[in-house]
Amino acid sequence: MNIQLTISMLVSDRIETLGKCLASLKPLLRELDSELIVVFTGKNEETLELVRQYTSHIIPFTWCDDFAKARNAGLKEGRGEWFLYIDDDEWFEDTTEIIQFFKSGEYRQYQSAFYVARNYLDFQGKRYSDGGVGRMCRLTPETEFVFPIHENLVPLGEPCKHLSTFVHHYGYARKECFDEKDTRTSRNLPLLLEMYEKDPDSPRCCMQIAQEYRSVSEFGPAVEYCRRGLGLARKEKQIYNYELWLQVHLPLLIFYTGDLRLALEEGERILKHPRTLESAALHLSVTLVAVCRGLKEYKKGLKYVNLYHEKFCYLLEHKEKAVLQSAAGITFDMAAKEMIPVYMDGLFFR
Repeated sequence: MNIQLTISMLVSDRIETLGKCLASLKPLLRELDSELIVVFTGKNEETLELVRQYTSHIIPFTWCDDFAKARNAGLKEGRGEWFLYIDDDEWFEDTTEIIQFFKSGEYRQYQSAFYVARNYLDFQGKRYSDGGVGRMCRLTPETEFVFPIHENLVPLGEPCKHLSTFVHHYGYARKECFDEKDTRTSRNLPLLLEMYEKDPDSPRCCMQIAQEYRSVSEFGPAVEYCRRGLGLARKEKQIYNYELWLQVHLPLLIFYTGDLRLALEEGERILKHPRTLESAALHLSVTLVAVCRGLKEYKKGLKYVNLYHEKFCYLLEHKEKAVLQSAAGITFDMAAKEMIPVYMDGLFFR
């Protein structure tokens, strides 16, 4: 049988979400010539019993603090024309668009595809951010995962299809009351700091460390690594999505420390930099409006309300740029959600 799509997933013992994940894959497995490969890192026999209801292709994997190695164990056994991966703590809302992508033959025109990860910040699903994730590609001998933490699937060739299909992801959810620091950060941060010691010139690693510190509200070190990462990113010829993240978050993280004046100065410096993209300017204007409100610099605040409007209209007209200029939590849709607060501030500033 010619397999169109290999679906691979890491499974630990998160039985509370695994059922939803597997059920969401049913339409893909039913409608497409596809296979499901599970890389099992858990120990619970109940978990395996549930997995066996969907696939017999199960790869036992002893966890070694390396997500890329674990995912590559599944990838190397894939037989599909295309490859898609997902985790056991997330599930698709609707896979109709992916099914149509393959059934129509449209997939033959592309080398890779993004779908959307809806990352929830609480277990009630009230707060979340959407971000495009490159988790689908044509399977070639060169396809692999890189980076032990926050791993990437490479190469993601062009042309690339951007799908509106999304997964619900509760992996970053925070409990209402904190008795201890987030277990993901306590796991990831030491590994990332070790990676940084080996490769101190990696802006991507700096971004990831800043993200981990931010997630537990340690904004001082988050600012330090964000600033360091942005300096390193600017030395590169190409502008990658991690530079976009660093551009937007440096003044925001400074704002969180309470130093509004420095946040304003840093934000204005970044806006003037020739590498700052339209999407970054849009998100930066949201932060600077809030900063100016706090500093009671209303005339300057109105300037950034106008900048928000200018960049919003530009990206609304140039939708391809709006899609391409995105990073984790930095999308056109996320900035659009700030429209009413920004415009309300504009009325106040007048």
